[in-house]
Amino acid sequence: MTWHRPGAADAAPGVAGGPPAARSPLRAHGRAIALSAVALLVLAVHLAAGRTLVDSSWSSWALVTVLGIVAVKATVITTVVIRRRKAARAHP
Repeated sequence: MTWHRPGAADAAPGVAGGPPAARSPLRAHGRAIALSAVALLVLAVHLAAGRTLVDSSWSSWALVTVLGIVAVKATVITTVVIRRRKAARAHP
């Protein structure tokens, strides 16, 4: 009998030197379905919010606000991705 401390590097699945990862295709398929469901829910919420904004009398202000938020979000995500790539290249 071999005892492994929980969280030990040699007992962690998928880590070099540890036991092979036992990922079933069914589990991976379930994750893909869950991720798709979340994406569809987010899309539905965005479409409903967009429809509400279009029907309102202050849609131009709301549109400018939403576009500003999207621009800031895109800038932040781009900055994070660029920094991570630079860090990954610096540490081979």
